[in-house]
Amino acid sequence: MPIKVVISILLLHLLVSCTTSNHPFLPKAKQGVLNLQRWDFSQKLKVDLSGEWAFYFNEYLSLKQLATKSTTQYITIKKQAEGWKNQPWQDTHLGSFGYATYHLTVILPKSKPGSLALKIPPPKTSYRAFINGQLLGKAGEAGRNQASTTPSYNPLLISLDNLSSDTLQIVMQVANFHHRKGGMAEAPILGAKMVLESQTNYKIWRDIFLMGTFFMMGINHLFLFFLYRKGVSSLYFALICFITLGRSLVLGEMIITNLLPVVSWEWMLRIEYLGFFGNILFAALFARALFPQQFSRWVTQLIVVFNTLCLGLVFITPARIHSFIFPFAYIIIPFILVVLVAVTIAMIRQKAKGGGIYLAGNFVVIFTIINDVLYHTGIIYTTDLIFLGVFAYFFSQSFLIAQRFSSAFYQAEDSSKKLKMLNETLELRVSSRTHELKQQKDTIKEKNQKLEIQAKRIGDSIKVAQNIQQTILPDEQQLKQYFADYFLMYRPKDMVSGDFYWIHQIQEQLIVVAADCTGHGVPGAMMTMIGKMSLDKIVKDQQVTSPKEIIHQLHQEINSTLIKDRAYDYHGMDLAIFALQPHTSTQFRLTFAGAKTNLYYITFPYKDFKSLAGSRKPIGGEAYEHLSFHNQEVILPRGAMVYMGSDGLADQNNHRRRRFGTKLLYQLLKENAHLSATKQQEILEEALELHMLKSEQRDDILWLGLRL
Repeated sequence: MPIKVVISILLLHLLVSCTTSNHPFLPKAKQGVLNLQRWDFSQKLKVDLSGEWAFYFNEYLSLKQLATKSTTQYITIKKQAEGWKNQPWQDTHLGSFGYATYHLTVILPKSKPGSLALKIPPPKTSYRAFINGQLLGKAGEAGRNQASTTPSYNPLLISLDNLSSDTLQIVMQVANFHHRKGGMAEAPILGAKMVLESQTNYKIWRDIFLMGTFFMMGINHLFLFFLYRKGVSSLYFALICFITLGRSLVLGEMIITNLLPVVSWEWMLRIEYLGFFGNILFAALFARALFPQQFSRWVTQLIVVFNTLCLGLVFITPARIHSFIFPFAYIIIPFILVVLVAVTIAMIRQKAKGGGIYLAGNFVVIFTIINDVLYHTGIIYTTDLIFLGVFAYFFSQSFLIAQRFSSAFYQAEDSSKKLKMLNETLELRVSSRTHELKQQKDTIKEKNQKLEIQAKRIGDSIKVAQNIQQTILPDEQQLKQYFADYFLMYRPKDMVSGDFYWIHQIQEQLIVVAADCTGHGVPGAMMTMIGKMSLDKIVKDQQVTSPKEIIHQLHQEINSTLIKDRAYDYHGMDLAIFALQPHTSTQFRLTFAGAKTNLYYITFPYKDFKSLAGSRKPIGGEAYEHLSFHNQEVILPRGAMVYMGSDGLADQNNHRRRRFGTKLLYQLLKENAHLSATKQQEILEEALELHMLKSEQRDDILWLGLRL
């Protein structure tokens, strides 16, 4: 119902705008002259000064100097344009940077209703405005080079009171050395002073209303998240509200120039771009949180990674760089439209609850954006609808979240009623169960059936845990990406494993980890998840690349995670970590640190099998609170083999309770190092199977063999 109301209001507003528009008959300037003698400002209250303006590139000319120019070239100023970029000029096309003078003569009607005013949208990126030879407005400092130019965004409304002449001589001196767009990108507007002031005030109050709405929505949903931490959709929506609020400050009438005049032009542009990419990023996460079945993980991750990269470029580069990058980012828009179409089809098929509300809000705002683009380029003659589109989007998404919370409340209330009914009938059920227990045979059969069901559920849960663990482990494609020749011997004792490996590249350093967590099965698997998430935090987020420091922080993370339950004091892990980076064109520098685990390597001609020893203590647990680890470095040539793994292989016993042993393991690795990694793995697998025969595997097994 709310969405139907919003759409009805939007269509009504569009219909009224279309029926009241007279724009198709606007006059245009020709060869630097705009004739408005037949224009009635009492009927048509404003006019765009679009058309052909006199244009002088790399020259600053006064009105007197313009009168002496013998030759004049013209440039077309539209309602929306790219400025002087790519405009033809003296057998070439202009670039983004430079300075120029624009000149337009406006012939006014003899009867003017009261005072007129001139609304100047801010040219890119600094300017001086002269009316009939008088300097009546400026923004920034328009110079002749980057050093002498100060960019500024400041839309001006110039009052033309006591205008005695029937002719306006408008001279605009514009400079740009900081943005991809240069010059006048929008045509000034001439109209009745009262009308232009009223429209300007309307836009300001409209923006203030929207920003107030964004702020209250953001605070409300932030509180919802704090009260229910699992509802991450509320957090993402709150962030979208706050980001949109910040972006609104630097668009339109640029309210930030009055609220915070110390904010520079560079940061205003940066806030605008950061808001654009930030909104797309959190909108993707918001959609994924609401509809995980319809929005696939890889699509969300692709959008997040792309926009994160764009955010980084905008944040660290100046405007003269990232403003050129920004147009290329528009490639994400068609991709998002395709995703929305696919999601629409999926939601219709699956009848996703709340999908109609979500999609309606998105398509309404897309519709208004398309309308505004076509309107400002002069293709259609409606009006700006983005205000209604944005309001409809935030209203619909806020309503959707409220609907989710309402459904959860009703479900909880229904569950409470059912629980009360169960309690009321408890005595009756106990009596019934007591009678059933007298039937011994049936009772045993029933218990067996329940045990089978529970066993199946446990098995299903372990399968889910196995899938989750396989998801968090690096894909073998990552190993193939960094190593052309490698083997991975990964044999969990149960369906899930307490051993895991991890790999990540930071610039030129490749971090590789092989870890053996305490225990196996589900407890070991839980520890692998703790280890993996901790490594993500330490290496990916905090950018730590020193192996000894990674182990030290991982030790602290495990203790911090398990500190609430001292029963887990014995839980920890053995692991080996090395960082690999190029040393020369044919050599690599390998930095190693280990906790109760060694690293082994052998170089051509594969005769000397060497090792780097880790510490004698594992990580995790209060007993090992004060541990120290050390980095060891070695320079290895191309073709060298590096090995590391858990103790499960060496400790595996046969039917006579004899261990496979480290001696046999090292011998097999040394003797076969010259072979391909795949062949080495086959030899290890065959030797293990021959040793075990009918014996049961006693521990998880993990070994990595990597050829540099």
